[in-house]
Amino acid sequence: MGHTSRREFVKIMCISGAASSMAMTGCMGNSGADVNCGNVSAIPVGTLRGIGSDSVIIGRDSAGLYGMSALCTHAQCDMTSQGSVAPGNIYCQCHGSSFDNNGNPTAGPARSQLQHYAVTVSTTGVVTIHQSQQVDAAARTTVTVA
Repeated sequence: MGHTSRREFVKIMCISGAASSMAMTGCMGNSGADVNCGNVSAIPVGTLRGIGSDSVIIGRDSAGLYGMSALCTHAQCDMTSQGSVAPGNIYCQCHGSSFDNNGNPTAGPARSQLQHYAVTVSTTGVVTIHQSQQVDAAARTTVTVA
């Protein structure tokens, strides 16, 4: 019997349904959940931080607040626990992918941009990321408080 390459092994695992069962057990994060990110006063301009328990990233630039997935587009590794999220660089340690502050890939193997989600700010300043509402990467929520 011949040697099975890594690529062939992955194909076999996907065909056998192992990838599906991993996704069902939570490897893909809490897709669709609303995520409380705290008060807007604690998210100054220049912020980029991961919220690990929910696999999302909250950011704030001069245009406003934005939320995006922390799951690497290459192999769905959660970069809040398997990498790092910091202003200037989002890094996935699984395979070495990097993303800029807006989720654009800057180093491979990831080639796709991180998914962006709608962000709202309540009248009391509570920031929420809505993972069930995908938005354009340029979308920002204007901050009128703090």
